[in-house]
Amino acid sequence: MVALVGGLAVWGFAANLLATPMNAQSVEVQKQYGRPILSTFHAGFSIGVLAGGLSGTGAAAVGLSPSIQMAITSALLGVVLIGTQRWLPDTPRQETKKGEARRRLRDRFTPQLLLLAAIAFLASFVEMAGAQWSALYATEVAAAGAVLAAATYTCLSLAAAGARLVGDTLAGRIGRIRFVRLSALVAAAGLALPLAVPHPAAVMAGFGLLGFGLACVTPTVLGFAGEQPGLTSGEGVSVVAMGQWPGMLLAAPVIGLLAGALDLRLAFVVVLVMVLAVIVLVGRVRAAALPGEGAAG
Repeated sequence: MVALVGGLAVWGFAANLLATPMNAQSVEVQKQYGRPILSTFHAGFSIGVLAGGLSGTGAAAVGLSPSIQMAITSALLGVVLIGTQRWLPDTPRQETKKGEARRRLRDRFTPQLLLLAAIAFLASFVEMAGAQWSALYATEVAAAGAVLAAATYTCLSLAAAGARLVGDTLAGRIGRIRFVRLSALVAAAGLALPLAVPHPAAVMAGFGLLGFGLACVTPTVLGFAGEQPGLTSGEGVSVVAMGQWPGMLLAAPVIGLLAGALDLRLAFVVVLVMVLAVIVLVGRVRAAALPGEGAAG
């Protein structure tokens, strides 16, 4: 147990270190393409999660121990990363003239980046609340059985992956800011459905809409962050990542505390309010349209 917890702690630390440069590299590729592509990159993450789950299921089915399965997977992915790293795009570095002081860390925290970080926090909190509590909501509020509860989470996950595959095309046509606003509206409608109609079918449909609506919000916001004037893509993405990760970490315990103090249905009313806050805040975002992007909204 000690070794497992220690290993997972190191893995989580390393994964978070990778998150900012990977998203910054994605922003650089998006700039070269001249059209929105961040959601497609995050679709790769969703597909990777699905592939990881399937590989774990397959390993269990053939009697392969988790330690051996994770060792094989880690070795294969490590070889792939080493083999492909020379093709990865680099990101701009902070340019300073001789005798000029480097930009301070606090200079990154501009009003626009703090706004984007707040949106990322809300979107990540709502997304993780739905992912981690959807099945329990189906059983406790809608009295669904175990199969339907599992299907509710599956609906959310598949809808999110599908949204990320088509999200960039939609964002390019209608403009990224308008796209984020409409996405959040879809998510709000999805949350309102199981709150108003606590029936298994409504819960499945509602959480599916929630997954579809929220899936592209954070990737698009990260794209805005990497395009901030006067900052490198890595500096901008790092500030938004600081807002995103606490939202993911706090969602499960906060909803649990609210559910214990009130009930799970009322806890999700708070989640709905957070989605509505995203709709309001995105109206204050200022971002230049990409060459291949539609109206900025």
